[in-house]
Amino acid sequence: MYLIPPLTGWTSLRAMYNKWWGDLEAQMAMPQNRVARIFADEDGTDGCCVVNVRGGTTLGPGIDLSIGLDNLFRVYYHEHLCFSNLPNPGRNFYFTLSYSI
Repeated sequence: MYLIPPLTGWTSLRAMYNKWWGDLEAQMAMPQNRVARIFADEDGTDGCCVVNVRGGTTLGPGIDLSIGLDNLFRVYYHEHLCFSNLPNPGRNFYFTLSYSI
């Protein structure tokens, strides 16, 4: 068989205190080197573990603030079955301020 992605998994730990919360998340993928080069232009991929950190608070009624850092350790990887073999984004920082009506 071809075009079979490797075993992947996600796990996270969340802490909450009053209006504050924080997440530590890990996304993992096993290596996949059993590929079918005859039927598809499929490349093997290395395994990886990407760690993300997030946190936030509620500032007022309907107003939420969150910040995060994805790919904390700047792991160089690409998703299996991404035929362009472009790497996924490196470290990414974001800040979100949202208002709910």
